[in-house]
Amino acid sequence: MKMIEFTRPMGFMAVAMAMLIVGCSGGDKSETDPEEPGATPDEVLATLVKVEVLDYSPAPGQFVNEAPEYEEGDSQETMNKKATECLNDGDMISLGAWGGSVTLKLVEPIENKAKAKDFRIKGNAVYATSSTEGLRYGSAEPGIVMVMSDTNGNGKADDIWCELKGDQTFNGCAEYEVTYYRPAADATDDQYISWRSTTGDEGYINRNSGFHTQDFFPMWIANTTELKFTGRRLPDNGHYNNATGKYDLMSYSGYADSHPNTVSESGLDIDDAIDENGKKVALKSIDFIKIYTGVLQANGPLGECSTEVAGVEKFK
Repeated sequence: MKMIEFTRPMGFMAVAMAMLIVGCSGGDKSETDPEEPGATPDEVLATLVKVEVLDYSPAPGQFVNEAPEYEEGDSQETMNKKATECLNDGDMISLGAWGGSVTLKLVEPIENKAKAKDFRIKGNAVYATSSTEGLRYGSAEPGIVMVMSDTNGNGKADDIWCELKGDQTFNGCAEYEVTYYRPAADATDDQYISWRSTTGDEGYINRNSGFHTQDFFPMWIANTTELKFTGRRLPDNGHYNNATGKYDLMSYSGYADSHPNTVSESGLDIDDAIDENGKKVALKSIDFIKIYTGVLQANGPLGECSTEVAGVEKFK
């Protein structure tokens, strides 16, 4: 079994943020440690919810094909199964750059509790030691969370998706589309994977080959030279700090992988569900969850913003 340090080069998190076991046999991580500082009783008493990955569709990124690991011959079906094993073991999968997503079916629904947060999407966000309450930053890579109730009772994700409103929902671009292009064999690290949006924005997913030598483009998707993603684009959360010479990735609230798993801000409330017009939707419970990377930004040597997911926990 291959061991990978889940790291980003340089910056305050140059040491391992988490250990990722490719093949996903990370042991039982079904309960959050109640001794972690900053967590409230309701939110530390959380249990891992078993899921089935219906679709794992990452955008290009530095951990794609590593988390979970692509092996020759893998298909969409086998990568979905690998992602399922990872999440049910509490291990990381990477969604890649903006738009990359994973769609989950919950083995059992998560109920909407009155006036309380209901669940969290586990990530690997940490606060920098210099961040302060009210100005939280560190390794935040916010992922937008969509939820669905199986209203028609057929067990399929074919009802209406609702977005969980976060603190940046109405500050970004509501309807955004990006196309990523498969790199040529001779593509350079600083112009590795090009992207272009329908609004005219364009740029590159750079390759930090000193740390990641695998392809960043999903290798099991072999029959296309481009990948398109649509959704909401959140405002950039990475800010270069001239004093430290590092990037500060600001934490947003109401998202996946934006606050440490042990603090109350990582919790999500089903009561925050809104429809495509931004109107509140009342849901008694949810049966499906979709998470996608919400920020499209390159942060120097840290690389692209890419949401990581390590499972779903519901609060007791």
